[in-house]
Amino acid sequence: LLYIAEQVNKGNTAYTTGSYILANDIDCKGEELNVIGDYSSEGAIFSGCFSCVTNSETGEMQRHTISNFTINSEASGYVGLFGAVFADMTVTSSGLFYGIRLDNFTINAGVSEITEESKTLTCGALIGYGVGANVYLCDATNGEINLNADQSYFSFAGGLIGYQQAFYEPNYDAYFPSEVTYASVDVDVNVLGGMALYAGGISGYIATNYPYGAAASIHNSYALGSVNGALRSGGIAGGLGQYTVVSNCFATGEISARSDSPIDDPLSTSDEYSYAYAGGLVGYFGGKHDAANGQYSKLVNCAVYADVSGYNAGGIIGHGWNGTQYYDMTGCLYVGDVIGNGGAAGAIVGYQETDSNTCTFTNVFWNETDGLGFYGKRDTENQVYNNTS
Repeated sequence: LLYIAEQVNKGNTAYTTGSYILANDIDCKGEELNVIGDYSSEGAIFSGCFSCVTNSETGEMQRHTISNFTINSEASGYVGLFGAVFADMTVTSSGLFYGIRLDNFTINAGVSEITEESKTLTCGALIGYGVGANVYLCDATNGEINLNADQSYFSFAGGLIGYQQAFYEPNYDAYFPSEVTYASVDVDVNVLGGMALYAGGISGYIATNYPYGAAASIHNSYALGSVNGALRSGGIAGGLGQYTVVSNCFATGEISARSDSPIDDPLSTSDEYSYAYAGGLVGYFGGKHDAANGQYSKLVNCAVYADVSGYNAGGIIGHGWNGTQYYDMTGCLYVGDVIGNGGAAGAIVGYQETDSNTCTFTNVFWNETDGLGFYGKRDTENQVYNNTS
């Protein structure tokens, strides 16, 4: 692993585009690993494939584990076992991670030695920043991520991926989706300081290169770890952008959001970043539909069993925004306590803003012992929720 990191970070294309098979367990015995693909130069990215052994005749997998390691980074904005992962259409299975296990690790990421003007930081156990990365049947367990971000630049942290992005390349008319599926994540994500805009139990933020709308999603996965201290914190994802989907997932870790900016600070340049949003599933959801092209933003068949706290807090979504956009929620459940620290607290949605389009909620349920309503606050009455069973 150390040698692979050395060669990838030198931009050696034989290694940056290589196909790797984890054929044995690797016990690092407490040793420190270097980030693979630290983006210290234009070529220091990973565009290859990293997978387990698979029997070509039976399809049976032999999964192995990388365990007992630490990563300490202060000089790169891309931190994880793999820092910057960019899919490349000229490379077979580019950006694919399959059947990998990480266990018993600590990742400490900061910005004190970053020399670039921008000190944006993306950090995840497996991938810091993944563009067109696809992660199937990968686990990260008994892990801890500690983030010290810069106060002036947004940062992102996730239990598995810090920033997950699908994209469309118009020059080649090629779509690069990004999907996480069958992931098991038990990682505590702690923002210790600075402006961490999004943090999530699996992904910090999920996005597409709007308006092209390649699919970005998380399916059939769960997160058990806590998420604490980001401006927008969520049990599965800190934030969801346009054309993103989370389905058949559950989260159980305690979720809390924090803002370092005083509310109504007369010196603040933007009140938006004075409010902390926490959601049991998603901290912030700004969805969009394009039904003509079969693209949607939605939460389907998800459950949360956790306590949630933030300035605006919701059992499923901390803050939903849909000015010219909208999203759907179907078959979701929340069980736990929601605490709005000075703002709005809702059993399902903490604060629903700017309702010029309709958001639809169907078969969504929560425990009513705390006396909270569906919403903590909403700007208008333009949502529909229809619980039929």
